[in-house]
Amino acid sequence: MQVEDEWWVTGYTYDANLTETFVRSIGDWSPIDPIKVNWSVYKLIDKEHHPNARMIKVFAQPKIKSTQQWVLNQEADLDSEGNIQFYSFDVVLNEKLS
Repeated sequence: MQVEDEWWVTGYTYDANLTETFVRSIGDWSPIDPIKVNWSVYKLIDKEHHPNARMIKVFAQPKIKSTQQWVLNQEADLDSEGNIQFYSFDVVLNEKLS
């Protein structure tokens, strides 16, 4: 579980609700299986001044005693209902080619 004041992401704010929703959606999956990870979801603070930035950044932290390191795992946007929509190179490529 992310403790908000341990670290920050410039221009973004930690979002506990989006983090909880994300963790529920992926279950026990880990990008570095078999090591489990902590997840943190951050939301862009000022889209008007950063129109090209992704709305969401998802960070992972291995659940091991030897590190406190958080690593950017994914970027995403929010749809009109506030759901996380992950960036997909394949989707962008297909949109450009069609």
